[in-house]
Amino acid sequence: MSFPKVIAALVALALWPRLAAADTTPFEVNVILPITGSGAFSGDAAVHGLKAMELMVNSQGGINGRPLKFVVLDDGTNPQTVVQLTNQLAAKHVAVIIGPSTSQECAAAFPVIEENGPVAWCLSPAVKAPKPGSYAFAIGPAYADQLPFDMRYFKSRGFRNIGIIVATDTTGQDFDKTLDVTMAQPDLRDMKIVAHEHFNAADISVAAQIARIKAANPDVIIAYTTGTPFATLLRGIKDAGLQTPVFTSGGNLNKTLVHQYASILPPEVLFNGARGVIPDPAATGKMKTAQNTFFDALKKAGTESNYSLLGVWDPAMIIVDAFRQLGTDATAQQLHDYLEKLKGWTGVMGTFDFTSGNQRGVPVDATAIFRWNAATSDWEQVAPTARRR
Repeated sequence: MSFPKVIAALVALALWPRLAAADTTPFEVNVILPITGSGAFSGDAAVHGLKAMELMVNSQGGINGRPLKFVVLDDGTNPQTVVQLTNQLAAKHVAVIIGPSTSQECAAAFPVIEENGPVAWCLSPAVKAPKPGSYAFAIGPAYADQLPFDMRYFKSRGFRNIGIIVATDTTGQDFDKTLDVTMAQPDLRDMKIVAHEHFNAADISVAAQIARIKAANPDVIIAYTTGTPFATLLRGIKDAGLQTPVFTSGGNLNKTLVHQYASILPPEVLFNGARGVIPDPAATGKMKTAQNTFFDALKKAGTESNYSLLGVWDPAMIIVDAFRQLGTDATAQQLHDYLEKLKGWTGVMGTFDFTSGNQRGVPVDATAIFRWNAATSDWEQVAPTARRR
């Protein structure tokens, strides 16, 4: 045997114990989602997205040789259950939790993790912004940034008179606060809120509120709630004979949900959301590449995009990249420090920057508006359009 071959053999022999001891056990990332309860439609969508990511990541070798596995815990759409699950995972010293997915649940979880971790990534853009520098993160853009974008879209359509109906829950209260600030902006002062109604999410009828909105003759109705309460609003609007365009939360931007409500949908339904729910006609460069990867992964997994699924994708992909760089034994503090310094990471929604103290990372220009096209049974992105550069 030649001298070089002898050296190579000795090196291989020396490395053999390390190679033999390589860790190939699944690398688990804990996820808290509403698999049951009123938010189950969003939880189910997020699960489909995570399964698609598992397939994609594991086909690429996993995370440093370990297969990725998302462990989903059902919170039952119950904030108290969220707190219990979060405390249990914190006691196990896990580095990260993905979820929960409603603003009420996230608001309940944040006090548990903000100061000491683990890192928790709320999947609701409607939640109040997490404390800068904390272990709490949220998908974005925030609705405080989205609403001015939405109003300017209305203005471009000639919608000046706005009717509103929101629930009395945390999401509705936050909406009202955001609305006051938004309507005070100079370029929106010629727009008018002609009716502003509230309802309890458990109500089975909103006839009185819709009657007052109808009497105010709005150009568009903002019905900002999700799931079953949204169906209650749609029935009230249909029963009142209103043909007015309806604008609603991206939480309802889900084909399964829309198909269930097909018989009570008004002629035009608009949804707020983020770029990437469908292939974005305005996407270029790295963002277009990220979207191509995203839709290819969904196709291979046999699933379709929606806002809830999209919302989990970029955060989960950022976490995967973080552990690939930090190692699978990274602590919550190491992961937190990595995220707080992350800048220039481009995903499906846009390019992230956490260095400013914004725990959402994604910019306001990730905002998009979609319209349901009943004829094609699909979404249309109406803002931004391909003309946007």
